[in-house]
Amino acid sequence: MLALQPLKIRLVGRQCDRDGVQGPGADLIPIHLASGQEGRQGPHRLRPERAQHRKLHRAGQNRDPGAAHVHGAGHQQRCGLGALRGVRRVRSHDVLAQRLDEFRGRRVLRARVHPGECLFNQSYGGDSTFSATLSRDTLSLASDAIPNFAFGCINSVSGKSVPPQGLLGLGRGPMSLLAQSGSLYAGVFSYCLPSFKSYYFSGSLKLGPLGQPSSIKYTPLLKNPHRPSLYYVNLTGVTIGKVLVPLPQQLLAFDPLTGAGTIIDSGTVITRFVEHVYAAIRDEFRAQVKGPFSSLGAFDTCFAATHEDLAPAVKFHFTNLDLTLPVENTLIHSSAGSLACLAMAAAPNNVNSVVNVIANLQQQNLRIVFDVANSRLGISRELCN
Repeated sequence: MLALQPLKIRLVGRQCDRDGVQGPGADLIPIHLASGQEGRQGPHRLRPERAQHRKLHRAGQNRDPGAAHVHGAGHQQRCGLGALRGVRRVRSHDVLAQRLDEFRGRRVLRARVHPGECLFNQSYGGDSTFSATLSRDTLSLASDAIPNFAFGCINSVSGKSVPPQGLLGLGRGPMSLLAQSGSLYAGVFSYCLPSFKSYYFSGSLKLGPLGQPSSIKYTPLLKNPHRPSLYYVNLTGVTIGKVLVPLPQQLLAFDPLTGAGTIIDSGTVITRFVEHVYAAIRDEFRAQVKGPFSSLGAFDTCFAATHEDLAPAVKFHFTNLDLTLPVENTLIHSSAGSLACLAMAAAPNNVNSVVNVIANLQQQNLRIVFDVANSRLGISRELCN
C-alpha cells in the first residue's frame, strides 16, 4: 500500500456522503506502493515529487504523519465520513461507469439509497475489504490539476490493511492516476523504497520523466490480458553465488492465456516463485550456506545469523537487465536477531500459483522506473533512506 507523508492532495469540490451499500469486487487499485502485509509492521511512506523533480508542498505536522490529506472547505476529513458534501458522484449511465464495467468484467452495483449511483466493494491485502462510491472531482498535486478525476469515495472499511488516508492506484487500469493524468506525466513514474531498517522509513515517488535516473538499464514491460492491471517483466533465470540455477523455462515463461509470468509488485512484501522454481532456488541457496535449517512463519530456510556471511549473492536475470540483490534484500531476521532467513517463498496455492512476484523487500534502495509509454521498466541503485 502507499502511505503518503503529509501531502496536500486537494479536491477542488467537496467530499461525498456516506452510503453503506456493499457491492461486488473490483480490481480498481491494481498496484500499490509499499506494503503492509505478511507480518510487515507498517507501510513504507513515500515522499511524492513533482514531474519537475521538486518536492510537492507538504502540509504541517499531523497526528497521523503518514496521512495524505484531502482538503475541502477548510476541513481535513477522510472521504466518506459524510462531513462534507458536493463531490459529483458518477451515475450508472456515465461513460466512466461503462469503463469501470469493462475493466472489471461485470456491472457496478447500483445503489438502493441513491438510485443510479455506482458503488463497488474491493478486497485488499488479503484481510480487508472496503465499499466505495465512484466519484469525480478535480485533483490537485502541487500546481498540477487533473480535472474530472475519478476515485472511490470510501464508505466503510473492514480489516486493517487499508490505511486511513486511502490508496493510490498506479497500475494499468483505466482508473489509475497514470491513466487519468493523460499526457501530464508522460506515462512515467518511479518509486524508491527505503531499507526496512531505516529510522525514518520514508522513500520517494516521482511523477513524470524529468528527474528520473539518466544512467539506468531497462527491461521490457509486458501486458498480460489475463491480468491486465499488473506489470509483467521477462525473468529468464536466477543465479545463486556463481551457480546459474537450472530452472524449467516453461515455469518462467510469460503466458497471456493463463496469466503466468513474472510481475514487479510493491504491494507484496517477500518475493514468491512458483513452487518448483522456488524449490530449486532454495535448494541451491541451502547448498551454499551452513545449516541446520529451520522454518519461521512463511520462511522455510532459516539458519543461525552467525553464518550470515556465508550467504551467497542472489542475482535475477531479466531481458537486457541483471539485478544482484544486496544482502539486506535477500535475508530477513527474526525479531530476536538470532536467525536469518531467505526472504523468499513459494507462491500460494491459489490464482497466483502461476505468477512469480518480485516484491518490495527485494526492492529496498532501488529506484524502480515504470516507463509505461515506452513499455519498459528500469532499475538502478539509490539510497532511498
